[in-house]
Amino acid sequence: MITSKQWVQLATQAISRNDMAIEDRAKGVLRRMDAGETAILSQELEQMMAESFNILFAPLESRTFFPVRSTTSPGADSVVYRQYERFGEAQLISDFADDLPRVNVQGTRFENPIVSFGDAYELSIQDIRAAMFAGVPLDAEMVAAARRGIEQKMNSLALTGDTTVNVKGFLNHSSIPSGAATTGTWSTATPDQIYEDCLGGIQAIRTATYRQMSPTHLLVDQSLQQYFGQRMTDTSDTTLDFLTRHTGLTVHFTQELTNEAFFYNRSPQVGWIEIPQEFEQFPPQWTNLAYVVNCHARCGGAVVPYPIAFYRMTGV
Repeated sequence: MITSKQWVQLATQAISRNDMAIEDRAKGVLRRMDAGETAILSQELEQMMAESFNILFAPLESRTFFPVRSTTSPGADSVVYRQYERFGEAQLISDFADDLPRVNVQGTRFENPIVSFGDAYELSIQDIRAAMFAGVPLDAEMVAAARRGIEQKMNSLALTGDTTVNVKGFLNHSSIPSGAATTGTWSTATPDQIYEDCLGGIQAIRTATYRQMSPTHLLVDQSLQQYFGQRMTDTSDTTLDFLTRHTGLTVHFTQELTNEAFFYNRSPQVGWIEIPQEFEQFPPQWTNLAYVVNCHARCGGAVVPYPIAFYRMTGV
């Protein structure tokens, strides 16, 4: 990625070249930006670049819920993984046996596309001169908005994917098993019934993985959070306290689900968000009396080699 110092050098070169072009074409009608204006622009752009990595953003949920990995190069068009299934079992044999059973391995190839997306912001000549006149920094909110826009798209791809480019998300992944809650709607269920349904979700993953994996996290429709605050029978614990203490689950409530609960193992080997290229900014481009800064990132959405380590419970 280009450094802030290089970014500023390129910006200054662009300013110089474009100022000369304006001067030549206008022949005195338009005056060039003087050296002081150019120097101040360079300093402010350098300051903006530094500030853009220090602004605190409200976290978007996908990075909190699921691990992030960069297993591929930013130049790759897809992330590929293989699943292997082993066949065969040894048998009892006698001396000099020559017909031992053969074992075999069958591999299946899976491919997740990686897509690019971006946004941009611009700084007009008047923005620059107004900042100089007022003696204030250029508005770093432009940079913050550009980065936030990139993060919002990345969050959407990770959680729900995009069918137009075949990118899959965790919450609606077609390979993840699902089933209806035994109790039904949790808004009318007792705390004990909600707890029993959660045990059912845990058991679904343990059964599917031959008890080799257990869920570590649970996502629940945010509108149901109040029902996890009710007291369990014969205890002072709420449903949430009792559930976390007796199962070890980490529970998050999210507006990304509707009448659903999502159980999963958060190991990065089980599933992850593929981000080969995080947010980046390119050198400014001079266009129509403004400097346009293009921003870019690449994401492969949800990569799920072990879909049976997830379980979506519907109708809660």
